[in-house]
Amino acid sequence: MPLLHSLKVKFVAALILLVGLVIGLSTWWTLEVHRKHMLHATEDKVRALTQAIDRGIHVAMREGRSQDVQRILEGVGQDPDIEKIIIFDTHGRILRASQPDLVGRVLDRDRLSRYLDQPDFAVTGLHENGRLVQSVVKKIRNRPECLACHGTGEAVNGILHVDMSFRKTQEQIREMEGTALWTMLLTAAVLAAGGTILMVRLVERPVGSLMRARAKVEGGDME
Repeated sequence: MPLLHSLKVKFVAALILLVGLVIGLSTWWTLEVHRKHMLHATEDKVRALTQAIDRGIHVAMREGRSQDVQRILEGVGQDPDIEKIIIFDTHGRILRASQPDLVGRVLDRDRLSRYLDQPDFAVTGLHENGRLVQSVVKKIRNRPECLACHGTGEAVNGILHVDMSFRKTQEQIREMEGTALWTMLLTAAVLAAGGTILMVRLVERPVGSLMRARAKVEGGDME
């Protein structure tokens, strides 16, 4: 019965297409919401971390333990999500860094100009080597308690720069996307099988019986 077979195929295909569209849109929306939440959580983490580092530096400098600043940066830099932490002066020379080999290097003029033009606390997302990085820049102001060591010549004693990777967040997002894709495919397969069974039981069999009965009547079999 080619007509019934064609009808069954069209019904199952339309069912899969409709359900796939609905599930696909709902999955995309859910993933987008989760992705934004995870990115915001990472941004909040790097903000809080930068504030904590700034407080630690302030306490160490106030108590005359300037050598502890380097240890603080190296300790915090052990976090696998941290790309780097540096403190540089207004001329671009790196004074302290989570990676000691960076100390003494000088930032290029363009980057230094961007940092100096930013507000006291700025958070930006950028791509480095194909990876998404959350970058925080905080100016360390020359406070009254700093004047004994730093004098009054500079309004800014240094600039704290923290780069945090989204590597872990992006891995979690990819896992979510993979799980959602397999769930959507499995759902589509179950619906296709269920639609085929329903088509056979509720449509194909009754219509087939009706057509066979009609053929008998047309052949003169009235029983």
